[in-house]
Amino acid sequence: TSPIRELTEAQARALEEKLGDGYRCFIAMRYSRPRTLDALAAMRREGIARVAALPLYPQYSLATSGSSIKEVRRILALASAPFSVSFLEDFHDRPLYISAVAATITEGLAGFPSGEEVTLLFSAHSLPVSFIERGDPYLSQVEETVRLVMERFPGMRHELAFQSKAGPVKWLGPSTEETIARLAQRGCRNLLVVPVSFVCDHLETLYEIDITYGALAKEAGIFTFRRAPSLNASPLFIDCLADLVRKSPTP
Repeated sequence: TSPIRELTEAQARALEEKLGDGYRCFIAMRYSRPRTLDALAAMRREGIARVAALPLYPQYSLATSGSSIKEVRRILALASAPFSVSFLEDFHDRPLYISAVAATITEGLAGFPSGEEVTLLFSAHSLPVSFIERGDPYLSQVEETVRLVMERFPGMRHELAFQSKAGPVKWLGPSTEETIARLAQRGCRNLLVVPVSFVCDHLETLYEIDITYGALAKEAGIFTFRRAPSLNASPLFIDCLADLVRKSPTP
């Protein structure tokens, strides 16, 4: 079972505590409860008038952040809700976000033998290529995140790959599986996977990376395979979210 709801609730509690008086945090899940309607109803009961909507996708895509924002707008229109809403669309290049990701890498690297060369493999959720061809900024924002993070680790070998493809259409590549196999063939023996488009643990990290890709790496000849910890409710990531909310435009 995915822990995504419990972890998102923990992020909300930590963010509310960080923001202090005058702020309340509610969660809205896309594919389970509480949904957007549930969250807005709870806000209405508490008499809240101003809302900062923060999709927890670091890099913007119409398929993720855009879809979430569209759903909020749809519910607001249907309910004639008396809210003033600002939308925080992405945070892929915010310094506090970059620092939070870099901290997870530093923690992950501590699990490797001292002095061993380690390759970083940034793994982002894939997206149909058709989105990018229509101008979706997701790929360029993922690449920018990786570039900014790697400024903190000069000289380290790194790769960017994409996971969780589904269906017969053409998806962004190279795939994480293909990249692990290729790195092993090139002599990589120590690999740290960095889940770069995810902000908390769920099936894509706990099963797909840890179990599926871990087994693939071992079979391919990689000696030490680890995953950088997810951001979850880490203090640096909560600092990032609090900064986003405080700097959000007044609706």
